[in-house]
Amino acid sequence: MYDTLQKNVRQTQSQVKEIRWLLDQVDEASFQLHPGEDPVAVCKAQYMEREDEGPEGLLYLTDARLLFEQKEEIATKKILFITTEKETVQEFIFDVSIGQVDEVKASDEKKFLKRKEMLKLLFAPEADLSGATLRLIDAQNEEWAKLIGRVKSGEIAKERTQPKDEAVVEAARTAPTKCPTCGGTLDAEIVRGMQEITCEYCGSVIRL
Repeated sequence: MYDTLQKNVRQTQSQVKEIRWLLDQVDEASFQLHPGEDPVAVCKAQYMEREDEGPEGLLYLTDARLLFEQKEEIATKKILFITTEKETVQEFIFDVSIGQVDEVKASDEKKFLKRKEMLKLLFAPEADLSGATLRLIDAQNEEWAKLIGRVKSGEIAKERTQPKDEAVVEAARTAPTKCPTCGGTLDAEIVRGMQEITCEYCGSVIRL
């Protein structure tokens, strides 16, 4: 009985610690959450721009988007190969609406006896990027793949402790069908997490 209680207490303490860290990172982030957007998870990761290279930072998952922000210390001065000065680089790299995440593949890569937790993402044609490959740091890629799937399907909403603001929900339901600038028909598919669409006729950006 007491062993079970202690286990539950430790689990709760761990979850509270994770939530605090998540909220702290969101507060310090170089980007803003959209109205009605709620954070779900964050982990340290490396955005693989090339095979073994890319900025390190934080991978964020909200109930609307997947985002990556570079956040790392970079050496600015070295003497005899020893770093003497550093600076913190914090820069927003990319975001994609969760509905535009077409495929998530978790894979493990081994190199020099080290195992890398890799997460490969394919995005819909409408997204700004075709995809992204990330190396997760101190996080499990299989768990993240499942979590992204639960957010995309809407299943994660069952775990909410309080309902979303009805005004925000209603705004998402009433997406425009005509461009207010030129009157052209807006045929873009509205997916979960989208905040704006671009008119293909006049180029106007319409907020949802």
